[in-house]
Amino acid sequence: MQAGTIDALLAQLCIRHDLVMLTTDRDFSHIAEWTPLQLWRAS
Repeated sequence: MQAGTIDALLAQLCIRHDLVMLTTDRDFSHIAEWTPLQLWRAS
């Protein structure tokens, strides 16, 4: 799986500023497996 450019930039902003990302997009789950990205998954 390869993250899109916009997804990667959004994830990096959240990581850098220690923010939790609210998302329903499963692509971010893959990013969070390999990075310190914190997710709050909306149903």
